[in-house]
Amino acid sequence: EFSAIPDSVTSVGEWAFQNSGIRQVHMKAGTSYGKGAFSNCTRLTSATMDEHVTFIPDNTFDGCTSLKEVIVYPYVSTVGAQAFANCTSLERVVFTKFYFSAGARMFKNSNPVLYSANGSTAYKYARSNDLEFKAKGSGDLSDELEALIQEEDEKGTSSGTWKNGTWEYN
Repeated sequence: EFSAIPDSVTSVGEWAFQNSGIRQVHMKAGTSYGKGAFSNCTRLTSATMDEHVTFIPDNTFDGCTSLKEVIVYPYVSTVGAQAFANCTSLERVVFTKFYFSAGARMFKNSNPVLYSANGSTAYKYARSNDLEFKAKGSGDLSDELEALIQEEDEKGTSSGTWKNGTWEYN
């Protein structure tokens, strides 16, 4: 069973743990993760990350059919295409960042409830992809997550444009 990327590891290659039997993973800041690093890990039930992880590559958790919840912290600026595709047990994804680049078919064949601030990228993504959305203040999140979302919501005036399903910063 695997629970954390050791501090000495600075890079996890493409498809590195694909189809492995890991049950939990913790993505740490300062480590680069390749496309599909944890794809098809059907026993993976927990995927956590440091608050300073900035990028979730394409297909990172594609096919992780036992994954139930993910919290995406404010430093994540990009969630790649199909990052959480085919995660059939995924119930909840909390986006604490107001604006981020959302990859195509990020939740293909997955049906999580997305939590964030009204008007956020997660809100717009949910609305344009027929996913359920719950705004901060719904009573379903911890005070800590509510505070993180509120802080990012207050920064929500960042300059940019919503184009083709992605927030592009000016």
